[in-house]
Amino acid sequence: MKTLEEAGRLTAFTRTMAKQLGLIRGDLTLSYEGEVYLSTDAKSRNRILVTRMLQTYTRFQEFLKVLRNREAGELHVPVEKGQSVTLEKYMGIPGLSWIYFETILDLATQLKLANWYAETPKPRNKLWVVYLVCSIATKNIRGSDNGSRPDSVDVSLGNETWNISFNTPTREQFSQAIWQDYLELTKYVARKPIFYSTLRNKVCHSLRMADSVFDTYALNLMSGDDKFRLVGAGGTLQFSRDSASMLKSLPPKTDRGEYIVYLKMDKRN
Repeated sequence: MKTLEEAGRLTAFTRTMAKQLGLIRGDLTLSYEGEVYLSTDAKSRNRILVTRMLQTYTRFQEFLKVLRNREAGELHVPVEKGQSVTLEKYMGIPGLSWIYFETILDLATQLKLANWYAETPKPRNKLWVVYLVCSIATKNIRGSDNGSRPDSVDVSLGNETWNISFNTPTREQFSQAIWQDYLELTKYVARKPIFYSTLRNKVCHSLRMADSVFDTYALNLMSGDDKFRLVGAGGTLQFSRDSASMLKSLPPKTDRGEYIVYLKMDKRN
């Protein structure tokens, strides 16, 4: 019964959100924008959602503004659920609840605007490191909602326009970063297994990129490279993680449907 109730609430929330974003009409039929969204490619769908989210939800826009104005586009948020004063202090957004914060962060992560990972510098002192994985430039003129490049989008917001460029490193930059971060995590022991999600968190933070970008490059590197050898292996997932990061920590699957839980790396002779 509880599962059905949760499914009902999720369906209602999704329906409301689709209406607010202008993807469906009041009678639940597709709008013109909804038809365009479903008929286009993944990159274009992402640009459409980024534009709609920023133009529709003020707090989503405020969240990105806070990150943009922070040094290195990064924020360290102590995990003290139930204490909204903590979020007000670190985000500067009055009345921002934890559930709202987690929802905004999850959406920004899925849209490749931000990324995050959990860190415990001291026992029982957990925090989330939240950072931008895009660059945001503003100008005080109205612009097009369609980015001039495949990796960018212009969003009109009142009297200013945001130009958002999604961070995507070159293959060479990725190869060097994953090798250096792998050695640091394994204390310079090559071919030592390390959790996929652990290495991904570190490399994504180093290069300020989305998890999906790491996955694409890692799978490509595993298929063959002249300088490095990256090998993935199955195993038991890390179930000690909290529910908020469980979905994010899931690695991609192999062609056989198995999760790539571990990675090993070495340099070719």
